[in-house]
Amino acid sequence: MTVLRVADLAVGYAAGAFALRGVSFSVGAGEVLGIVGESGAGKTALALALMGLPPEGARVTGSVRLRGRELLGRTDAELSRVRGDELAMIFQDPLSALSPVRTVGRQVAEAVRIHSAVSRAAARSRAVDLLELAGVPDAARRARSYPHELSGGMRQRVAIAMAIANDPVVIVADEPTSALDATVQAQVLDVLRGVREATGAAILLISHDLGVVAGFADRVMVMHEGQVVETGPVEQVLLRPQMPYTSRLLSSWPRTGDALVPRARPGRPVVLQVDGLVRHHPLFKGTLLRRRAGEARAVDGVSFDVREGETLALVGESGSGKTTTLMEILRLSRPQEGRVTVLGKDTAALRACDRKALRKEVQVVFQDPYASLNPRMRVADIIAEPLITHRMPSGGRVEELLALVGLEHGHARRFPHALSGGQRQRVALARALALEPRLLLLDEPVSALDAAVRADVMELLSDLRVRLGLACVFVTHDLGLVRGFADRIAVMQMGRVVEIGSVADVYGAPAHPYTQALLDAMPSPCPERKRSRFFLLDGDPSDPTVGHLGCRLRPRCPHYATLAPDDRRLCEDHDPMPRAMAADHSVACHHPLVQAKAER
Repeated sequence: MTVLRVADLAVGYAAGAFALRGVSFSVGAGEVLGIVGESGAGKTALALALMGLPPEGARVTGSVRLRGRELLGRTDAELSRVRGDELAMIFQDPLSALSPVRTVGRQVAEAVRIHSAVSRAAARSRAVDLLELAGVPDAARRARSYPHELSGGMRQRVAIAMAIANDPVVIVADEPTSALDATVQAQVLDVLRGVREATGAAILLISHDLGVVAGFADRVMVMHEGQVVETGPVEQVLLRPQMPYTSRLLSSWPRTGDALVPRARPGRPVVLQVDGLVRHHPLFKGTLLRRRAGEARAVDGVSFDVREGETLALVGESGSGKTTTLMEILRLSRPQEGRVTVLGKDTAALRACDRKALRKEVQVVFQDPYASLNPRMRVADIIAEPLITHRMPSGGRVEELLALVGLEHGHARRFPHALSGGQRQRVALARALALEPRLLLLDEPVSALDAAVRADVMELLSDLRVRLGLACVFVTHDLGLVRGFADRIAVMQMGRVVEIGSVADVYGAPAHPYTQALLDAMPSPCPERKRSRFFLLDGDPSDPTVGHLGCRLRPRCPHYATLAPDDRRLCEDHDPMPRAMAADHSVACHHPLVQAKAER
C-alpha cells in the first residue's frame, strides 16, 4: 500500500534557480527508499519540501500526497498537525536539532504531548519507553541528561525516539549517520531497522554514502542537480547501474575485493619514532575554588615508527586519541611522558631556533580546510605565507604548487569562500607542500567531502606521496579509506594502539576484536556484503576519565562473555600488552592468546 506519493515536485527561487525539477516517486508502507547523490543534488531540499519547511522565498510546485491527502498548499498550522505525527523527520545534526537547555526526556515527552492528550507523568513514562526502543541504555537515567552530556550516537538515538513518538506513517531521515564513526553508524542503522520493524513506518533515508543505503534500503533513488537520474531495487541500481552518474558514484568507493599482497617495510631511515607517548588532561571542579577531580587519558603509552616514503594510518573511533597523538607530534616539544624523535632529533632537547628549522620538515593538513584557511587572504597569499615566514623565494613557486595539486592559475586570486570543499583542501595541501617537507601529517583530510571528491583528493595524495617520497601519518576513522593508501595501520582504542601491522595483516588477519568490529562496520556499496548481520560493539566508547582495571574493551567486547572463568579473570585483572603475532604484526589483546592456548 502506497503511503507517500510525490509527483512532479519542483522547488525554485526568485533568481530563476531550481533546487528540484520534476521529482516523482512513491513509497509503500514499511518500505525503505534510499535517496543518494552528491552535495547540491537536491536531497535536503526534497526533505524540507516534503515536511513543508522550504527556505524563505522558495516556490514549491507539484504534488505531495500522504495517504491520499495533498500536503502542498496547506497552511503552516495545518501542516504542524501532520509534522511529528504522521510525518516525522530525523535531522543530520542532532545537537542542533535538540534544545541545549532542556533534558532529552522532557523533549521526547513534549513530542508526545503535542499530538496526544496525555498527562505529564504518562508522557514521561512514554519518553523512557521510546528511548529504550531507540537503543538508549539505562533510559530512565539518560532521560535526565542534557544533549551536551551525550555522545553523538546517543544524541541521534534521542532524535530517533522523538521521530517515532507518535507512530508516524513516514520518517524522513536526512543524513542521520554522516557525522558518526563506522561502529556507531552501524548501531544507529540497526536501531532504525528495529524501528521499522516495530512501527511499520516507511523510511526515506537520505545519504551521500552508497554504503549506508546498500545494506538498509529496499529501493534506491539517485539524484543529480535536482533531478532523479536513476531509480530501482537496491541490488539492480548498485550492481547493474544504467546511468553514467551512478557508475561514477560507485567508482569513487575504494575497492575491497582485491587481495592485498604483504609489502616488506622499506630499508630506509626512520623519519618518525614515537615511544611510550602520554598525554593526560587534568579535570577540575568548581569555578572560584577549582579542585582537581581526575584526568582524561587522551593518549596513554602510544608507540610506533614511520620510515622514509612510508604511510602509517592511525584509525579508531572518535575519542580514541588519534588527533591528540598527531598534535603531540606537531608540537615538536617535550611530551608529558615518553619520547618523540623526528628525523633523528629528540623533540624534548630542541631549542627554539632548532624547532623552527625542523618545522619546515613537518607539515600538516587539517580536517576542515575552511577553518584552517584565513578567509581574508587570497589563495596565492595563503600558499606563499610559509615561504615568506621561512625566508624562502616565492617567485613562481605558488604557480608550481597550484599546478601540483590540480588547481588552475585563476584560483590564485580567489578567496577560500569562493572555492568548493575539494578545492579548499587542495589549497591546504599546496600550502603544506610549499616547504618541501619530509613528513606530512594528515588529520581526517577528506572526511568532510563527498565520495566522488574524496576519491579525487585521495588519488592526488597517493600520486604526490610517491612522486615526492613523503612519509605520512594519516588519521581517519574509516578503515576502508586507507586500504589502498597506507603501508601500515595502527588501530587505536582509548588512547592506546591495540593492533599494528601491515595493511595485508590488519585486513587479512585482524586479531583484535576492536579491529574486527571496525572492519565489519565499514560501509560498502555491495548489497550482498551488507545484508549480513553486523558484528556490533555494544554501547559507546568508554569514558577516558574513568580508570580501568584490565582490558579497556572488556565492557563492549563480544568475545568476553564466551570465555571460560579463568580466561575472563585474565581480561578483568590484567591490562593486555602488545604481543607479536607475526614479523610486523602486534596485538594488545588476551583473546588471541586464549585462542592459541585452546589450540595447543
